[in-house]
Amino acid sequence: MALRDRSLLLGNALRAVGIPAVYDYVHSWANYSEVGHTWIALPYQGKTYTLLDKDSVLRTGNRIDASMFKPTHILESDYPFVIDSIKRVSKVWRSIYRFSWEEDPSFLKYIPWNLANPFSVDVSDKYALTSSVSIVSLTKAKVAYLCTFRTGRDWQLAAWAPRERNGFTFRNVGHSIVYQLVELNAGVLTPLGYPFILRIDGRKVILKPDLQTKQKVLLHRKYPFFTHWTNQWGKMLQGRFEGSHSSDFKHAKILYTIRSTPLFQNIVELNTDEKFKYIRYVCPTDCRTPLAEIEFWSDGQRLLGKVVGEKATALENCFDSDMQTCPSCKQTGYWVGLALESPKYIQKIVYYPKNDDNFIQLRQEYELLYYDHKWISLGRRIATNMSLEYDSVPERSLLLLRNRTKGKEERIFIYEGGRQVWM
Repeated sequence: MALRDRSLLLGNALRAVGIPAVYDYVHSWANYSEVGHTWIALPYQGKTYTLLDKDSVLRTGNRIDASMFKPTHILESDYPFVIDSIKRVSKVWRSIYRFSWEEDPSFLKYIPWNLANPFSVDVSDKYALTSSVSIVSLTKAKVAYLCTFRTGRDWQLAAWAPRERNGFTFRNVGHSIVYQLVELNAGVLTPLGYPFILRIDGRKVILKPDLQTKQKVLLHRKYPFFTHWTNQWGKMLQGRFEGSHSSDFKHAKILYTIRSTPLFQNIVELNTDEKFKYIRYVCPTDCRTPLAEIEFWSDGQRLLGKVVGEKATALENCFDSDMQTCPSCKQTGYWVGLALESPKYIQKIVYYPKNDDNFIQLRQEYELLYYDHKWISLGRRIATNMSLEYDSVPERSLLLLRNRTKGKEERIFIYEGGRQVWM
């Protein structure tokens, strides 16, 4: 059942027993996915009540439904990726059953339906979206718009404001989001100035590329890395790789134990003085995080053999060189490995946990762009390893990395402290 249909069904069921439920929604998250979200709330005496997580009673002040991936695993302080856990929101709307437009009717002809639906009201302030931003602009347009970047697309209208003296003021919007002020003419968005980050204290950090000062950037992903992945990967701690002389792995020798949160690509160099015919990965007893790929190497060659394992199906997916196929691990404590034709020294193990396919992939084509009133290409590259390096990237730029081979989950970011910081 689609999320929207589920919310409508729940709302109708509550109303049928006399509970005045309302249908609240966001058009799209401001830093995640292409889609938005819907949920059911209870309005009472000017406040909005919702249920969240393990709540047994309705509460005010809850965060927006489904807006957080709760961290269950503590990462090491030197973990190399910036991890996000919050889905940010620019505006929250509520569906109603009466004509609600209270603004000057003459503005209706300027405003797209999603921002001027007379059967929806802006309830952003009910969810603590109370930031305001005023922007000076010389445009003569009667109405201007704030846009957010929609994943895999481009700028999308998020809020509107009428002209006030020398500019526009937008009220009750979310913070820690990149916005772009635009005007709209015949369906065409025209940027008014540079995009900016609206900080929680109301400051605007202008993202105007410095074309005179260039920097080198090292890129690992094209999309934010969220907590729900590291939650899964963290469960792999104490997982181990073993070698054995017998298929039952009695008296197996531990070749390597996972003692820190895995990355996307994990390379383990070994110096073994013993050959093994049977090699495997053993998942911890309380874990069922699949591995997308496992490589065992000897004398510069990837080893092949008969796939063996227990407590999982489609185990061959660990050895098919496809990062988007995984075994089906419905039980904890599974294991998967190879029975080799003859014993070999195991000199290297490379493993990849199940992932979202948004890391840099070998032999795929990427294009880096920066924003200066339009997206400007910094060139296309074929990935020869698990990262991309670009020279001469303007500092303070808003950046976008696109995979020209496949995929559409691509998001804007800035580059600070030698790392991608997602917006």
